[in-house]
Amino acid sequence: MTAACKAVKAIGKTCLALGMMGAFPAYWDFPEVARNYLTEDDMRAMLAGKLPWTDPKMVSILKGMASITEDGWANSSAPSITMLPDGADIFQSGNAAFAGTIISDAVNWAAFGAALGDANLGAMKWPTIVANAPLADKFSGSESSVFGVSEWSAKKDAGFAFVKWIAGKENAALLTSIAGGISLNKNVDKSALPKSQALSQILKLIEKPTLHAGALLSGQESDALARGWQEVSLGHLTVEEWTQRMQAALAASPGKR
Repeated sequence: MTAACKAVKAIGKTCLALGMMGAFPAYWDFPEVARNYLTEDDMRAMLAGKLPWTDPKMVSILKGMASITEDGWANSSAPSITMLPDGADIFQSGNAAFAGTIISDAVNWAAFGAALGDANLGAMKWPTIVANAPLADKFSGSESSVFGVSEWSAKKDAGFAFVKWIAGKENAALLTSIAGGISLNKNVDKSALPKSQALSQILKLIEKPTLHAGALLSGQESDALARGWQEVSLGHLTVEEWTQRMQAALAASPGKR
């Protein structure tokens, strides 16, 4: 990846289109670096608040994220823009070689393919940092849609009927055939999906999912992660100071104390 980024920079393009504002770093960048240092048991401990940010594994994740901008992979505007739509626009305008975004039809293979041409678009996992990491070859998986009915609902029967329909095969088939979406329903005929090289690669990637570390962060941690990365990238904060902020965010997280 380093060699690729050097080659991309040599022709005056951005290697990795990136936006750091909002929750995007927690959901798209953090989990991909985290897979190099955490086991699934570590991730569960993180969810329970039992893995401090001062742990060497967690510090390594923050250092890995910091290296993305320190090594000059990303656009200089990254700290001041969102990934959607700004970062994605850099990629689909042809001004960046890579973009870390979501595995979906909305702002991935379909929209990018329409802008760049399907023949010019591919999909891959994030580059591996630790080659022998147990989860290095996995996909950071998270369901695209999760449905439920509130315990306090006065319309539980109607709610469950709606969930049964929206998660059922008939509706899932409509998502696939009309919107080109990758349904969680395993009974949908995948041959109905649009033909796309990138989509074919995505379907292979998601066959081996692991826990999505970003979805296990509290709101306080997610916010501190994004703000800290911005400041580290601007040279206003050290990784050590960022680590202490993350630990303070963990301490302030409901359910993790």
